[in-house]
Amino acid sequence: MKHLFVLFACICFAHSNNLFAQNVAGSVEVGVYSAYEFGTTEDKYKDSYKNSGYSVGLVSEYHFNSSIAILGSISYEVLKLYREESILDDYPYTLPDGSILFTPMMYMHKLDVPQLAVSVLGKASILNTNISILTGFKLGILSAGNENESMSLASNRDKRVSFPPLDSIPDVFPSRQAVRYSDDSRTTLIIYDGEIYQRKSLQLGLTAGLQYDLPIYTLDEAAQKFVTLTPSVLFNYNLTTYSDYEKLRAWNVSAGFVLKVGL
Repeated sequence: MKHLFVLFACICFAHSNNLFAQNVAGSVEVGVYSAYEFGTTEDKYKDSYKNSGYSVGLVSEYHFNSSIAILGSISYEVLKLYREESILDDYPYTLPDGSILFTPMMYMHKLDVPQLAVSVLGKASILNTNISILTGFKLGILSAGNENESMSLASNRDKRVSFPPLDSIPDVFPSRQAVRYSDDSRTTLIIYDGEIYQRKSLQLGLTAGLQYDLPIYTLDEAAQKFVTLTPSVLFNYNLTTYSDYEKLRAWNVSAGFVLKVGL
């Protein structure tokens, strides 16, 4: 077992030497990356939404020396926001045979928020290790996306039921378009379905995180060029909201990999 630890330490030391040889002043790396994203979004009522999605993009690094670099990326990101809660635990409705059934009534709000984003991050290695700290900003352009807001009975959705009149919908669900039933079962009221309402196209966020650079293949040792695999974890907090109407503000974690080549 001791010999295995020594061997592992030697491999890490060799990788580190390759890394610092590649990251000389003026060197450039380019690559691609993909990541899974997750986090939380809050609206103007402080209600929380779960969000998850993915991002793919291109990245480039310019090294000022073996410890300091600047990283730029362009990416396409898609986040799905979702909130569901019970607004009434025992809503009564009448079945065709005249009997009364009690069921929860659920409120659901779903959004797809795709955007094209550009990030600029400073990168500094920790005490000449393969681990780096990143910090900077992200600027995004939010596209139309989609938003769906509804109220639905939680059970017996295959039965025709009698909802209260549409004008009795509580004021906490102000209508942005004509409210309607989703189908003939009359178990779901569509409050809104369409593009993100009053969306804000320009998105600005602050980003910070960690990366671990691991050279995995030598392209040209004499020219100090390597292929590097870089696990990455980034935290982003939006300074702007997704829409003026809901005031949706998100933070999310991006966990993925960068595959880059030294030029």
